[in-house]
Amino acid sequence: MAQLTFPVDENLRRIVEHAASNTPRPNFAQLADPALRRPEAEGKCLMQMREEDVDPAKLPLSLWLVKDAGVYLMSPGTPGLLAEDPAAPHRHLVAYARGCHPGQHGQQVMEDEAGGDDFVEALNLGFFQSGLQAGATAFVVEVTATHWALSYTQA
Repeated sequence: MAQLTFPVDENLRRIVEHAASNTPRPNFAQLADPALRRPEAEGKCLMQMREEDVDPAKLPLSLWLVKDAGVYLMSPGTPGLLAEDPAAPHRHLVAYARGCHPGQHGQQVMEDEAGGDDFVEALNLGFFQSGLQAGATAFVVEVTATHWALSYTQA
């Protein structure tokens, strides 16, 4: 089992707020879900699907758990929430799991548990909002080959 810990800081708070107040965009799994499609997209195969084919009103509010170059949370809201980094002006603001910045040991632990492929998983935004209201100091995502479990810690 891999345990990912996301300390609550100003970036994570901004990410949660952004996800709550902006229209979400779909991840790949949501593009494939026929229940989320606009009527005019019925019958399209997955390879033909685009973000515009998904009805944003049907998308659940979420944070994205992303594994690519690191493991992090980000807002799926549009427009995207960009980091204030002059060196990378088009990079999204993200909250890395402890030890899971690109090239750190936690990245390998995650690959051992969840596989080497990149992914984007939608996690329930309400859980993060409730945790912040309850005074969470960190969010924890436990990952196994078959499931996810969410929890948070308090001071």
